[in-house]
Amino acid sequence: MSNTRSKFIVVTNDDRNVFALRENVSQYPALITSINSYFPSTRNKTIVIQTRDLEIRAERFVDILPNLWSHIKDDIDNIRVQVIETRATYYWNRIVGLAREVDVLVRGPDVNSLKAATHAVADHLAGKSCPEK
Repeated sequence: MSNTRSKFIVVTNDDRNVFALRENVSQYPALITSINSYFPSTRNKTIVIQTRDLEIRAERFVDILPNLWSHIKDDIDNIRVQVIETRATYYWNRIVGLAREVDVLVRGPDVNSLKAATHAVADHLAGKSCPEK
């Protein structure tokens, strides 16, 4: 790794890359604020910051914990932002998906029929939020 660092860090989310001025993201809360402004889809979501710039990472992305950001930020040039689903949200989404499949089996292909209106499991669940949210 070069001893001379760019004054920028490249921040990546999905297929989009943006430059962040290193001095503007030197503190973790400022980093998160910047990420949320660059990538609005990350707002109010659980995210993890990762890098593979460090030599000790063994060719894989490694999570950067908030308490380590101040120690790592000057040694890296690239970070990746990943939105992670909580386990409860993941299973809730699976339950709603299975309920939709059951509704199709019970209702049949005509979702506008009278029979369809009496068996709306997925519609009932879809109106609820995940208990963890």
